[in-house]
Formats: sequence, C-alpha cells, structure tokens
Amino acid sequence: MSGLLDELRSRMKNIPVVDIHTHINPEKPWAEEPETILLYHYIVTELATAGVSRDVLERRDMSKVLRNMRLIRNTSTYWCLLKILKDLYGLDEDYLTPERWKETREAMIAVSKKSDWVRQVLEKAGVKKAFITMDYASPIPSYDRDLFVGGLRVDPLISRISKASLDRLGERTGIEVSTPEGLSDALAKLFDVFRGHIRTVTVSLQPEDVFKPPDRFETGEALRRMYSDLPLREEDVRAISSYVVHEMLRLCKENDLVFQLMLGVRRPVPGASPPDYAIVVHEKEALTNYCRNLFSRFREVRFDLIVACELQTHEVAVVAKNYPNVYFSGFWWYSFYPSIIRRSLTERLQILPRNKVCGFFSDAYVVEWIYGKLCLVKEQVAHVLAEMVEQGYYSRELAYELAEDLLYRNPVEIYKL
Repeated sequence: MSGLLDELRSRMKNIPVVDIHTHINPEKPWAEEPETILLYHYIVTELATAGVSRDVLERRDMSKVLRNMRLIRNTSTYWCLLKILKDLYGLDEDYLTPERWKETREAMIAVSKKSDWVRQVLEKAGVKKAFITMDYASPIPSYDRDLFVGGLRVDPLISRISKASLDRLGERTGIEVSTPEGLSDALAKLFDVFRGHIRTVTVSLQPEDVFKPPDRFETGEALRRMYSDLPLREEDVRAISSYVVHEMLRLCKENDLVFQLMLGVRRPVPGASPPDYAIVVHEKEALTNYCRNLFSRFREVRFDLIVACELQTHEVAVVAKNYPNVYFSGFWWYSFYPSIIRRSLTERLQILPRNKVCGFFSDAYVVEWIYGKLCLVKEQVAHVLAEMVEQGYYSRELAYELAEDLLYRNPVEIYKL
C-alpha cells in the first residue's frame, strides 16, 4: 500500500483546495506574533486540561508553556504545529524549548515579514479560496476578494437570541425590530447589506435547539414580552428563534446562499477547560426536528451540515442520503482527529453520492493554521482512498477524482464560487 499511498499524496499536491469555514481576520490574516500559533485554542485547551494553569496561559508565559509542551507531544494538534514550524518556517521540534524561544520567535517573525507572506502560505497549502466569518452586527471588513469570501455568522439571532442581539440587528439596519414585521424587514435589510460579500449563512446550534413552523401572532406576543422587559418563557424564545430561522432560510433561497449548520457542541460548560468551555453532546431528536421543519420545508436551500460529535456522523450521513438539499462537510473541533476523520470519511464515501461531501474546513484563526490542519486532513484522505483502492472498490483514477471532489470541485459547486 505504501507505493499507492505515496502516489496519492503526490498527486493530491496538485489539487486546489477551498476552505469553507474559518475565523480568519482578512485585514490581518497571518500570525503577527509566534505566540498566536503556539497558543492556538486547541493547544491551550490541551495544556489546560493537562494541568497548566490558566494564569500561565493567559499571560503567555512561554517559558512555562514550552516546558509543558511535552505533555501534548502525542496529540494530533501538536503534529499540526510541528508541520507548521517545519514546512513554513524551517524549524524542527528542537526549537520548542525555553532556552531557544527567543531565537525561535525571532526566526518566525523574520519569515512572516516576507513580502506577500499570506499568499505564500495559502499557495503552499494549495488553497484557492477561504471563507471568512462576518459578524452580522459588525462592519464588513476590507478583504482580498481573490483569496477570501464571506460567511455571515448569526448565532445570536437564532441559537442565543436575546433582546440585546435583536437590538444590535436594529442598530445595524436602522429598523425597529420589536414586531414580527419589523424583524422581517430588518433581516431583509441585513441580507441586502451583505449581498455580494457572502456565499453562506452560518449558525452553531446548541444540541437542544429545535424549531417549529413560525407563527406571527406567537412571535408578536413573545417580542412584546421581550420589549416590555418581562421574563421570557421557553416557548417565547422558541417562537422568536423559529420565526427568525424561517425568515433567514427564505432569504437564503432568494439569494441562493448555503445555510451552514454546526452541530454537536454544548457551550459554555462550567468547569470545562478554557478557552473552549465546551463538550460534545448528541441530542437524538434534533435532526428529526430539522428534517421536519427545515430541510423538507426549504427544499431549494442547500444545507451544509458540520458536526463535532462522532456519534452523530452516521445519522447525518443518512439524512444527507435522504435529502437532496443536505450536504455533509469537514471535521469540526472534537472530530478533528485522524482516527475519527478516517472512520467518518470512509462512511460518507460509502453511503453518499460523490457530490454530497466537502472534505475540508480549517476553522482556523490565522492562515498558518489552515496549512497545518490541511496537512492532517490530506493525509487521512490519502489513507482512506488508498485503502479503498487496495480493497478493490475504487480504481486509482477514481480515487484521484474523489480527492478532487472532496477538496475542490464539491465546495465550488455547492457554494457557487
């Protein structure tokens, strides 16, 4: 298998990549400080749960951080870090010591100050386009349209809806949102503001978030309670969030936008390791609710499902098999580990038509971490496809075509890039 694996690795270097979800700041997309790379939140969580104090991590006490890096040398996140250091900066693991930190830091800063560093990193990764997250209540940032495209993040308007989040929508659009009519007008104006900048609307749902058919009267009563500063009941919150999500999906249909649903994480969870404060949770009735009230009601809207909980992966694959407008993409957060990626990708390829799966998104905050995470995913894609060829399911040529589908063709088609 080694020869076949090497062949796939080599050929995959020529496949362009689309990263369909990041938190890159397009005005400063690189790590200005090396600490930003070494203290990526995956790593911080691992160090914190290994016993490194929150004070050390928040102060970025690199002497103590580096002394404790030995505790996470076994993790996949650490492997990604080493790939970043070696491939982008020419540094090996020996540079991750307190004694060499000053030298390491200076070397990393010198390299990242090279002209056109961001393009160099993305070109080395093969990334042709990366999605950036645009906050619904914030100004549209300046960004390089050749490299980036927007995704509108709307969690506070659906999953964590509150008077404060609706007020920010009103301030952003200049429309009073205390009635269903005003709320609809404000959402329509919001989509107008971001038109031409976004190809997707994204929301991370709590496991218990469910929706019902919208009721204008119930929504009006719930908004009246909210703007009268009366305590909101669970049914009030559900009425408003259901109204908002249906209005957004109507607008996605009108604007031909994808709706990204991020599932399987509960946050914040008291006592969980900072900065994540999150765990995976599988709510067994949630997907049935989405099938009934979202996927089937908005058949012309493309839903791209992103999952952190491995327990949900088979369920989501089966949903994507049954609904032509539902897709299944990437490996999010607590699913971003080689064993889980291989199992899940094998399952998706065996269950779903080849145009239903996107193979990668980084969720990265700087372009350097796009590179590190893509290295890990490409390695797993190569292993999965090589195994299918070796077992006689795929030809070599089909395996290469599927790699192109996963990394480039499918995201381009699904997101209409």
